[in-house]
Amino acid sequence: MAEDGERNPMVDHPDHYNQLDAKCSGCGKRIECIDVIEGMTLCVGNAVKYLWRLGFKGDVIEQIDKAIWYLQRERARRLAQATTEGGAQ
Repeated sequence: MAEDGERNPMVDHPDHYNQLDAKCSGCGKRIECIDVIEGMTLCVGNAVKYLWRLGFKGDVIEQIDKAIWYLQRERARRLAQATTEGGAQ
């Protein structure tokens, strides 16, 4: 929130997270990236975030590389967890 108490649309609803025109099939309300990723792990959510805004912010290849980086990190975490817990997660 800005110092004067006004909401900032570039903080609350950045354009690069609202370009897909995704809508809820039940109510028709626009779906933003945050609506989808809030319940995900950090790494999975960040990977989805980079793919969601693909082509709308920054270099496309860099965005793909960032998504892959987060997915590889999530994979490594889950493999390590499976090793210590004795099963795949």
